[in-house]
Amino acid sequence: MRRNGDFQMGRLHYRPMTVLPGSLVGVVAPASPVDPDRFSRGIEELKSRGYSVEVPFDPSACYQKPERGFFSASREHRWEALQQLFANPEVSAIFCVRGGYGSQELLDLIDYDLLSTNPKPLIGYSDCTALLLAAWSKAGVAAIHGPSVGVEFAAADKSVEAKDSVDRLMELLEGRVKSLNYRVEVIKEGAGSGPLIAGNLSMLVSLLGTPWDINYDGAVLALEDIGEAPYRLHRLLLQMVNAGKFARLSGLVFGRFSRCDSVQGGVTWRDAVRDIVETYLGNARFPVAWDCPFGHDGENFPLPLGCTATLDERGFYMDGLSAETS
Repeated sequence: MRRNGDFQMGRLHYRPMTVLPGSLVGVVAPASPVDPDRFSRGIEELKSRGYSVEVPFDPSACYQKPERGFFSASREHRWEALQQLFANPEVSAIFCVRGGYGSQELLDLIDYDLLSTNPKPLIGYSDCTALLLAAWSKAGVAAIHGPSVGVEFAAADKSVEAKDSVDRLMELLEGRVKSLNYRVEVIKEGAGSGPLIAGNLSMLVSLLGTPWDINYDGAVLALEDIGEAPYRLHRLLLQMVNAGKFARLSGLVFGRFSRCDSVQGGVTWRDAVRDIVETYLGNARFPVAWDCPFGHDGENFPLPLGCTATLDERGFYMDGLSAETS
């Protein structure tokens, strides 16, 4: 079993894989349980787009049941369900139901050799950042930071932002786009390109010093978070600085930091970010931008880990996303 893997950031790139309507996709809850109504609506949205769905266990069965704690099922049950979907040759992609808490519990159980020989796309965000990074960096899985079944898919019939997010993800998966170009506001000028790393800031910090930490050198890093007060956000970013993760980046992009402003008013998440950029990254050679449309509580456009990403005066864009052009 490959634990630490032979894959090195900078050599490992996004592997475009076409997932077409009519195929079977898997849905799994590697972390917390989901509201039954949201789960049902999310599954119906997937089916309405022409997909058959396999769900190894009901991710809503433990919703609001304290005896299970934070989790959708036991650690072993969640791990077995994930590997069952990877091992099934009929399953063409795997969608996470939601984040919450618990994905890290699976990282030391996963058979990365199994994943590397069945590298189907894995899609999720938030707490699932840990799972995405491990599957991508240890097994070459086509990991995509993007909409979840119990969140954006569930809201696609009521929210324009959710529908747009799901539409963009499915365009990517179905091979209908060769590139992505997202609006951003540049706050530190420059130009840089490199393999994309995207994820939840809190989760990336939680991986520091573990076997699932990764090399950020040369990468374009995209970050988002939710519910972190400005001082905690500042501390998380400072932890990344002190760990050397920003030292040799090619670019830094901030997405949405939902519910991260001070409840007392005054200091905002932008104040925290700007202070880190000005105090610690003033001499850095790479550009920095914010307001990229991904994260919680709004547009959550897909970001494929390992794809070639560029940040410059034209914006934030990614190329080589079609299987025909890879």
